[in-house]
Amino acid sequence: EELSKKAEEFVCGEVGTTLLILAKKDEILGYMSINDQVKPSSKVAVAQLKAKGIDVLMLTGDNEKSAKKVANELGIDYMAEVLPEDKHRKIEELERSGKRVMMVGDGVNDAPSIKNADIGVGMGITGTDVTKNVADMILADDNFATIVSAVGEGRRIYDNIRKAIQFLLAS
Repeated sequence: EELSKKAEEFVCGEVGTTLLILAKKDEILGYMSINDQVKPSSKVAVAQLKAKGIDVLMLTGDNEKSAKKVANELGIDYMAEVLPEDKHRKIEELERSGKRVMMVGDGVNDAPSIKNADIGVGMGITGTDVTKNVADMILADDNFATIVSAVGEGRRIYDNIRKAIQFLLAS
């Protein structure tokens, strides 16, 4: 922790950056600051999902500052510095409250939540094999905006099935 404080002195402390430190014992050998960027297509996708009545929540293991920056850009609620078991508990809590839950992730730490969500979505390019193996759906292009298309297609299919059943029952 003391080493981390020393490293932060070297960095401007820009909100929304993740600091990586390379150290040996008590000596800092190097550091890198990574700026977390939001893809413009993700902003549009979140707005479209909200317009369809879908709530979007970010559960991330990233630090509070980075998560807050991304959440503010997207206009969504978030939970930062979340452990895998916390993600899992949050998914269960949402499901117990009667919500249908889709979990999207790419890492091994996301796999338990992806598996237990109503719909688990893994990233096809950056996702780990573990995540892809437990997912119900894999985004081949790793583009969050693809989910909007999938939701639209799913709703269209559901509506067609409902109409077919009504027709069959009526006749």
